[in-house]
Amino acid sequence: MKTINKLKTIGSFLFLIVLFLTCSKPTEPVKQDEHSIVQNTVIPDFIIAESDSFIISKVGSTFFLNYIRYDSARSRYYPSDTFYLNHPSDCSNYLRFPNYLMVYTFKVTEKTWIDEIIEFAVDSAGNVITERSIYGIPECLSNSSHCIFGIDSVIAVNLAKQAGLEEGVKPWQANFHWFAGTINRYVWGVTNYLTDYSGKVVIIDSNSGNIIEILNWAVIE
Repeated sequence: MKTINKLKTIGSFLFLIVLFLTCSKPTEPVKQDEHSIVQNTVIPDFIIAESDSFIISKVGSTFFLNYIRYDSARSRYYPSDTFYLNHPSDCSNYLRFPNYLMVYTFKVTEKTWIDEIIEFAVDSAGNVITERSIYGIPECLSNSSHCIFGIDSVIAVNLAKQAGLEEGVKPWQANFHWFAGTINRYVWGVTNYLTDYSGKVVIIDSNSGNIIEILNWAVIE
């Protein structure tokens, strides 16, 4: 088992570390010229089309059309920034060049627990930047078993009980989310509280119901 500092959902926690701590400086570029950035916030259609095609290559066109939508409000254009240009050794290489953060919603009407986001970055030509984490895209075409999503919260809680998760001092929390890192798939995290500030979380594959791992968590002030 592993111990982490603060846990709401393991996958989201790990993703935020990767997303926001890739440099010694926050990844959002400094807005040297606010007016010029505002004028460039509309993302070109060809960038959106390339990004759509990338997702479709992973999930298939039918899955994409049924469940995934481009989110123009949360997608962003980031110009190159002098900090990254002057400190190349401190940051990921792609931050030194203009790039787009592409955000999509992933919702399945008949499975109300699926209301997630997909995020990845592309360069000014629309090429996916693999140096940055690709978040939330299931590999439906290469492995259709990753896109069944047959485990709901009730089943997840029952599986956690079977895995020996203790009752604890507060009601359990069951969260559906993308587990970034080595797992890179959607999971359920069923969390208990052995004290007000510590406990365990059972990570469950949201398709097969297999127990992936059981983690310790603790809040350290």
